[in-house]
Amino acid sequence: TMIESIIFLVASVFGITFWGLNQAGRINVLEQKHADLKELINTRFDALDARLERVEKCLNGFLHKD
Repeated sequence: TMIESIIFLVASVFGITFWGLNQAGRINVLEQKHADLKELINTRFDALDARLERVEKCLNGFLHKD
């Protein structure tokens, strides 16, 4: 009937709307995890660079001793 069709249409619109909001929330979480991972990788590389510089300075000091 007409009322059942309207109820079905309204329920479908609400369902699609809430599903879309749920998907948007999941995408935001994934984007944040991606940003956090990039920051972690950059932090690790910065720490590695600093450590390699210290090792290089130590080796240069050791090799230049006569």
